[in-house]
Amino acid sequence: MKTAKVKSTGEIIIVQPCMDCEGNTTWLEGATNTEYYPSELELFDEQRIVPPEDVLGFEPLQMTYDSQTHTARLFQDFHIRITQEIVNVALRVASDKQLREELKRRANQRKALKMHVLRCRDCKHCTQGYTHARASWRGEQTTICSLKPKLRAGHDCYYATSLSNKACENFEPK
Repeated sequence: MKTAKVKSTGEIIIVQPCMDCEGNTTWLEGATNTEYYPSELELFDEQRIVPPEDVLGFEPLQMTYDSQTHTARLFQDFHIRITQEIVNVALRVASDKQLREELKRRANQRKALKMHVLRCRDCKHCTQGYTHARASWRGEQTTICSLKPKLRAGHDCYYATSLSNKACENFEPK
């Protein structure tokens, strides 16, 4: 197995010698089973260290503008080709506990990046109850807001809500 750089894309791949159907020598990449002719690749010496700019790829810096909050968000995509060798070395270096902590940290980071919209389902006043007297006789409960009673509908009757509704001014976290 050898390390090579694809001339057309600049991608670093690991290849092994192979032959095509006509008996010509080719190189086969194991990850995608792509066949390359020798003229398409630049083979590296085993002692040569691959420079980081050949492995890493940066997209141009991009910006989005939010007109409501008048803020700009700059971001840049970062691509790295991860081979099975890199994964195996990383698994040998890190313990199970460290890997679990890293997964938990990344999950928390993804949650923090999402804008959290307050919903009725997150309010402590969002419960199961009755919207009219007939429903209470039949035992038909629905999602209600316990801070919004229907005074003319009967005892223990409240306005209905939906778990996905945006929270009202009475919102209190659970």
